[in-house]
Amino acid sequence: AQMKSVRQWNTGRTTAVIVGLSLAGGSLACLIGIALLGSVDERDVIVVGVLLVTAWALKANWWRRADSEHARTLRRIALLAGGALPIVLVALAAQVEAAALALLVLALLLHLLGVLAERWLFFAEARHAVVSYYGRD
Repeated sequence: AQMKSVRQWNTGRTTAVIVGLSLAGGSLACLIGIALLGSVDERDVIVVGVLLVTAWALKANWWRRADSEHARTLRRIALLAGGALPIVLVALAAQVEAAALALLVLALLLHLLGVLAERWLFFAEARHAVVSYYGRD
């Protein structure tokens, strides 16, 4: 259920993006816990990578279908910081066990930065129904 007063938000794709980004961030946090308890397994890395790719692909698709005219630079930052760099860092963590924890923490922080940029854009680009009535200044 999304706010009907904001046309861009009133779609099932919005829910899919929110759930996807949450699962990706949660899986990164779990991977940090695994690294604290022992070594990172390649299967865990693959699961986190798939969740990150899926979440950010959903968001890129959402952006493509939204009626936004600008914010390309911030979108690129969100995709790079939130998706691409964490994927690289998670893959490196699987290869460099001595630095795995630090790499995973950095991956999570970058993912959160990307999600923060994505959320800011999400709210900044929304066109509330009330704007249609009162007009835009």
